[in-house]
Amino acid sequence: NGGTFTVKTGGTLDFGFSGATTTAFNLTERPGGPTGTTVFTSQTGTTLRITSAGGIMAAPAASGNVLLDSRTYAQNGCTFNYVGRANQVTGDIFTSGSTSKTIICDLDTSALTLTLSVPTQTSTLLNIKKGIFVESNTNYLSGGGALSIDATGTYRSAIENATGNFPLLTGTRTFA
Repeated sequence: NGGTFTVKTGGTLDFGFSGATTTAFNLTERPGGPTGTTVFTSQTGTTLRITSAGGIMAAPAASGNVLLDSRTYAQNGCTFNYVGRANQVTGDIFTSGSTSKTIICDLDTSALTLTLSVPTQTSTLLNIKKGIFVESNTNYLSGGGALSIDATGTYRSAIENATGNFPLLTGTRTFA
């Protein structure tokens, strides 16, 4: 049997770092361990503190904090807190439809970037605490969610063919 790792509803998984380095801890298979499929599941209402420069990726990608055979990431009621010590990407796990997820950019310094890897929507919140949140013309955030940007946070967009507010969130906006 391979093994299963589940972050249950209400739970938090902080991937952390190896000491003061930029090396993120990753959930991987143990070399020489049991054979079979390894499974990661993050249930509805969980919080993931993501430290890998590669964010969190769907299988079979060989990058990101989770490197198991099967990976399921719930979106509704979940918080994806990016806390990298190097430039990060979000990873490809976000769905294109609107969900009640919260995305937090809280990087080690205000000069680091968190780049959205896929287009997605939220009905909850994008909170840019520290660092630069980056969207592109193809990978952008939209929906009815709110936007909060702290004094050490920056929003950067390269969306070319849209009008109105950026990001394309229609909820309340709070700027520190």
